[in-house]
Amino acid sequence: MAGERAYYSMIQFCPDASKLEAANIGVLLYCPDKNFIKAKVARRNKRVAQFFGRTSFDPERLKAFKRAFQTRFEVDRVAFRTIADVEQFIATRANQIRMTPLRPMRSMNPQADLETLFNDLVGGPVYQRSPRIPFPELDSALRQPTFERRIEFDRMVEVPTLRKKLAIPYAYKNGVLNLVKPCEFSGSQDQAIRRAEVLAVDGHLLHKHSVSLEIPMQLVVVSRFAPGLSDVRKRVVSLFGELQVQHWAFEEIDRLIEKVGTEARP
Repeated sequence: MAGERAYYSMIQFCPDASKLEAANIGVLLYCPDKNFIKAKVARRNKRVAQFFGRTSFDPERLKAFKRAFQTRFEVDRVAFRTIADVEQFIATRANQIRMTPLRPMRSMNPQADLETLFNDLVGGPVYQRSPRIPFPELDSALRQPTFERRIEFDRMVEVPTLRKKLAIPYAYKNGVLNLVKPCEFSGSQDQAIRRAEVLAVDGHLLHKHSVSLEIPMQLVVVSRFAPGLSDVRKRVVSLFGELQVQHWAFEEIDRLIEKVGTEARP
């Protein structure tokens, strides 16, 4: 049979797992021989509304889930090197967004075949994601209804002394104002160090000049380091600690989400 071996999985919305009823909202195509893995999800919720009614889902929450799936396989594609990696990810889906077991196929052109699968099995406009989100898992979690009114999104703060603006995707209060800044460190070691130095100075100045305020500020960096930067990572974490910047590794995101859920207040 022509083409390379490939596998696809349907991304589905399942409001009640006990009923085993689901609506297709997207598709994933994995072609290991071409190092291709990509998901496409529907922009609209028409199919979900037709299947289960418009009151069966929270549009904003479903949008966040879609955004997470659309970006996950691009920003973290190195985590999916084998079929077992993809199957493990599918097996861990436990919320209203589910994925079917991988189904084999042959593919000559993965991108074109992904388009065909989407048109045949889902249909409708494709979700067009906005600027890339570094860690979609974190973004999706913090936009859930349980965090409503406890998380502030897209805040701009001014760094004292330097008088520059710093974009903060997420902020929450627990006695201090935590400014959560996801950051991917890649490129050369020198580039990673320079970026860390800038963040460390920003965080130090924010902390130093806000300690006398009613709600002091704390910069919280959530990091992911490219392969080959393990030595740099140790130096960066040490630097953050010395300059009062709180640090969380990408692998600790679940713990961070749990901490925010426990401590964040309106």
